[in-house]
Amino acid sequence: MRHSPTSILLIDEDADSRSLIRLLIKARWPDVSVYEVANALAFAGAMSDRSYILAIVDPVVGWAGVGEIIAFAVERLDGHPVLVYCEHDSAEMAVEAMRNGAHNYIVKNNKGLLKLENSLEEFLQEEEPVQSEQLQTRRQLQMLSHDIQEPVRSVLNYLEVLREEHKGELDPSAVALITSAEKAARQARATISDVLRPTPPTPTGNAPEVTDPSISPVKTSPTTDDASDQKQEVLPELSEEEIALIADANQAFEVTLETLSAAINRSGAQITRDDLLPAGVQPIHLQRIFQNLISNAVKFQDDAPPQIHATSKVVEGLVVFSISDNGIGIPQKDKERIFTMFTRAHDGEKYPGTGIGLATCKKIAASYGGRIWLASSTKQGSTFCVALPMPKADAEELRNSG
Repeated sequence: MRHSPTSILLIDEDADSRSLIRLLIKARWPDVSVYEVANALAFAGAMSDRSYILAIVDPVVGWAGVGEIIAFAVERLDGHPVLVYCEHDSAEMAVEAMRNGAHNYIVKNNKGLLKLENSLEEFLQEEEPVQSEQLQTRRQLQMLSHDIQEPVRSVLNYLEVLREEHKGELDPSAVALITSAEKAARQARATISDVLRPTPPTPTGNAPEVTDPSISPVKTSPTTDDASDQKQEVLPELSEEEIALIADANQAFEVTLETLSAAINRSGAQITRDDLLPAGVQPIHLQRIFQNLISNAVKFQDDAPPQIHATSKVVEGLVVFSISDNGIGIPQKDKERIFTMFTRAHDGEKYPGTGIGLATCKKIAASYGGRIWLASSTKQGSTFCVALPMPKADAEELRNSG
C-alpha cells in the first residue's frame, strides 16, 4: 500500500545534491513533493504544519550542529524515516546519527545515489508507515556492519602486505605485534557479525539475584583437577555439536585479558577471578561477553586503578557469572536502558564508546535462553551478572541428583 501523496523533507546546503535528489524523487514518485531546506530561513519554515512522510538530511551545515539537525528532523517526522545522506564516510558519525534517531546513514559517493534510491524504495513502498523498533534496529545494524567491516578488512589487508613484503626484515617483536593486531582485527570482525545475529525473545521471569545471601549455590566452582576429571568423563559421551557448546570459562577469561592487555596495562587494572564453571555456549560467545564487561569495567573509572573480580555459581540450573568492579557505577534509572543498542549512561566525551557492548551481551545471552542484568551498582562500582545454560552433561547430572 503506497502512502497518500505528501511531502519529503530535504535538508542539504549543496544545490547540486538537492537537484539530483529532487529529480530522482520526481522520476520515481511523481505524487510526492519535496520541501527543500538550504539555509536557516528555510529551516525555520520547515517547522510549519506541513506533513512529511520521510526526511533526507545532510546534517553538515553552516548554521546548526550535526546533532541538532538530525534531532530536529527526527522530532519533526514523529516516527517516520529519517535518512542521513552526507559525504562523511565516518563510522563515528554514523553511530551518532543513529543514536539521534536516524533510520539509515548513506555516504555520498559513486554508489550513494543508488543506495539512497533503494532506501527510499524500501520506505515509500512499506505497508506500515512506522517501522517496528526491532526492524529499525536491524536495518541500522546492517548498515553499520557494512561501514565498519570495510576498514577492518583494510587493516587486515595492510597487515598481510606488511608481513609478506617485509618477510625476513622484521624482528620477532614486530612479528608478534602484527600477529596481535591481526587477532584484534579478526575479533572485531567476528564481534560485528555477532551483533547482526537475530535475537530470540528474552525469556520471561526474574533471573536469580546472586547477590542475595539467602540463595545458596547448587554447585560451587570445581577445583582445576576436578574440572579436568569431569571433562575426561563427559566429553567422549557427547556429540560434536554438544562438545562445541562447552565453553571453558577460565580459558575464555584469559583470552579476554590477552585481547584487552593494552587497555588493562594503561589503566593499571588489577583483575582477578575464581575458578570459573564451564558454560553450555560456544567459547567465542563467552569471550564476547567477558570482553565487553571487562572492557567497560576498565573504562568507566575515575582516578583509582580498576579492581575487577569474576566469580561463578550455579543457580536454578543456570551458570551465573558475576563481574564486579570499583568504577563510577550506573544510575538506577539507567539499569534497564543500558542494554538497549546505542544507549549510553555516561558522558560520551569523557568515556568514548558506541553503546553496543551491553546490547551485544544481552543478544548473546538471550540466544541461549539466558539473560544479563545489573545486580548492584553504587558510586563505588557495579556488578553485572550473566545467566547462561550449563553444559548438557552437567545439567543432566544436576537433574538426576535432584
